[in-house]
Amino acid sequence: MRNKNIKKANRTFNHLFITAEGRLKAVLADLGVEKTSDVMKITEQEVKSLPLCGQKTWLQVKKLQDALMGWESTNQKKEDEKHRRLEKITQELEIGNNFKEFPLFARKKKAANTVSPPSIPTIEEIPLSRFSFPARAKGMFEKLGMKTLGELLYTTPSQLLEKKNFGVNTLYNVRNIIRQTMANFTLQESEAELEWTSFRALLHSLLKIYAREERDIEIAAKRLGFQHNKISTYHEIAEEFNVTRERIRQIWTPIWDKLSSMEGRNRLRPFWDVVLEVLENNGGISRIEDIWEELCSHFNWQDEMNFFALKKFMELWPQIKINRKLNCIMLLGYPCLSCSTINQQLRDDIAHHNGDIPLNEALKNLRTICENKCLEEKIPLAPEPSLDLVRFHAQNSHDMKMEAGKLFSFQHWQITHGYRIKDVAKATLEDIGEPIHYSELAKIIRKHNNRFSDIPDSKVHNCLISHSHFVLANRGTYGLPDWHIKPYMTHAQAIMKLLEKRGRPVGKDEILSTLTKKGFKEANLRAAFYSHPRIVRVKKNTYRLGKK
Repeated sequence: MRNKNIKKANRTFNHLFITAEGRLKAVLADLGVEKTSDVMKITEQEVKSLPLCGQKTWLQVKKLQDALMGWESTNQKKEDEKHRRLEKITQELEIGNNFKEFPLFARKKKAANTVSPPSIPTIEEIPLSRFSFPARAKGMFEKLGMKTLGELLYTTPSQLLEKKNFGVNTLYNVRNIIRQTMANFTLQESEAELEWTSFRALLHSLLKIYAREERDIEIAAKRLGFQHNKISTYHEIAEEFNVTRERIRQIWTPIWDKLSSMEGRNRLRPFWDVVLEVLENNGGISRIEDIWEELCSHFNWQDEMNFFALKKFMELWPQIKINRKLNCIMLLGYPCLSCSTINQQLRDDIAHHNGDIPLNEALKNLRTICENKCLEEKIPLAPEPSLDLVRFHAQNSHDMKMEAGKLFSFQHWQITHGYRIKDVAKATLEDIGEPIHYSELAKIIRKHNNRFSDIPDSKVHNCLISHSHFVLANRGTYGLPDWHIKPYMTHAQAIMKLLEKRGRPVGKDEILSTLTKKGFKEANLRAAFYSHPRIVRVKKNTYRLGKK
């Protein structure tokens, strides 16, 4: 430490020497001054004995001595204050001397396996996120995979100093931060009592622990959605407090990190126990309203639900995810959410009820199946699936849909609730299973789909003509390509195919005689000569194939 102070003093002297005037530099050089202690030994007689040096020069030297004396006095005060603070920490913390038993605080190298842990019940379980270590130390702990204080305490200084960018100063800082933080550990735990009278009081008391000032508490409350029942943006809060958005982010981010840390979650363990119990009993998913009702019942809360604040608060637990489409809270990794038996049971129920089943009836059947399956697998407590679990599986399945309180197969849903006429016509044809005339198809669509209850036959016909999903099987009759139907050829198409095959103008009588032998009607063929622009008349009763 003494060598360290000498280096600081020399750096201060060099700075003062560089900024000094030219005459003063010459005087110091003539007197052979090289370090701080030499300056303090200069007397008035020595200065005035030099040529061209008088009272003014001595006053400059005296000013330099006073500056160095002031720095030494300030530095000594800092060292004394630091020493008193460490003594106070040692006095307040009865276990302070026990840190010497850990390899991290040992002066000599010790093997970790030769050290027996001191009698501190929970010290090894404290997460490193609780301590305000320097960024360099945090990065090193992350590289080494350290997450708890116990892992750090049983690491020797030599193991840390071997790492790049981790020096003696960083090691001293880490040791002091551990001492100072642990000195107030018991005091903080006793003072940090949470108020459980209401959800608002609970969050306000929690923010008091992690926020420095009342302004920070107010900013955090706005970001959590407690102000105006909405989550305020950085821009809105910055305008209200007349600061930048970056400053709001700097205040909010550390608070959120502490709330979402293991320590923050452990403080609210009773709260999370209730939430997790509701999710597990409902099969891993539940509406946020149901969770709120259970919280109010358990803690006797009387305040109204703040939807935005509660939903934002749920993000603190890493295994909880918000399903925004269903407006539900999910517990990631819960077996019911990925259970194949549930999917198969819902499909079987839909097939048994000809394409659709009421959700309540599907849920009733599912609870019986799930209870029996869970008992067979010897799960201690069989969950009771909720309606939200059925909705979740229907949402994530490609062959199920929900609509109007019912669960549909995807094909049946397209027939009854499809949005596009193309999809409705295709699903209807798949359900019928054979080609059908477009007028009959339009009649079925009008009967089963309320969105197209007044669609005309012509619009259905135009859809069948313009999309490649459909194949003309016969005159006005359409099917699907998967049925491998031989495409129907119109009279105009037959004429164009013959002209293309011949590659020259062909007489009308030759065309009629060739195609009538294949089953085409002569009257329709005569009309087709004038119905298509590619059938071009060359001269009387002679035709050729025109350009596309």
